[in-house]
Amino acid sequence: MLDKVDKLDQWLSWLEGKHPTEIDLGLERIAQVADRLPLAGFRESPHGNRRTRIITVGGTNGKGSCVKALEVICSALDLSVGSYTSPHLLRFNERICVNGRPLDDGAIVEAFRQVEQSRGDISLTYFEYATLAALVIFQQRNLDVAVLEVGLGGRLDAVNIVEPDITVVTNVTLDHQAYLGNDVNSIAYEKAGIFRSNTPAICGQEDYPLMLQTRAETIGANWLCINEDFKVESLDKDLLSWTWSGRDKHNCPIAFNQLALPKVPVESVACAIQALVGLGLSLNNDLLATCMSS
Repeated sequence: MLDKVDKLDQWLSWLEGKHPTEIDLGLERIAQVADRLPLAGFRESPHGNRRTRIITVGGTNGKGSCVKALEVICSALDLSVGSYTSPHLLRFNERICVNGRPLDDGAIVEAFRQVEQSRGDISLTYFEYATLAALVIFQQRNLDVAVLEVGLGGRLDAVNIVEPDITVVTNVTLDHQAYLGNDVNSIAYEKAGIFRSNTPAICGQEDYPLMLQTRAETIGANWLCINEDFKVESLDKDLLSWTWSGRDKHNCPIAFNQLALPKVPVESVACAIQALVGLGLSLNNDLLATCMSS
């Protein structure tokens, strides 16, 4: 029985063939299993008493860079931070990290066991198992911040069972059209499905599909777009440094100057800064300058 298996590769091999299809979008099945796990406090509205602040990151490109920037800055603030991403490059463990380090096999296997014991006869995809395992681990670690990267789309993606404090869509282009639609506005509608009312909805694309803003405004999200509500400006013609400017959680002007050009897209980093400012975290120029150079 799998509840006695302690090898991660055996679990992963079993999961690969467990569900009839690799991709099966929808929240009903995973939400039912999540309800059976000790995740109620972790998934609840951020306006309640949840300790962990959750940032959900979607988009076509730049998601991983945004997640990494959030992880680096949170670590520099001495906050405990978990990140859930996909796919992995070399090892599955890369998908679930705490304080920048992939979880060991034993922790992931134990989380898989809890998911398996709770699912009953409900069939889950590989990604849904992984998502629930990550949420179980993050809840148990009582983290300061958890960053959840959308796997595909947003509205019907597994991570969308969690109520976030902040949402980010880095950008929208044609992406997985067989699942999300044949034009950018249809795809934007799906990606905007992570937005929530009374919650910052950050966009890292200057020339964004109108549907993104329309969906944010329709549900009452707090729309914040790059170079409209927060700005990225070069301080010299050679793009060797840049400045971020915007407003903090209390709507007061704030700026960070002479930041080194990051090794990842600057738009992704700008979104990360806006997300953390939106959480009310105390960033400063020296801290960000150190993060940009790492």
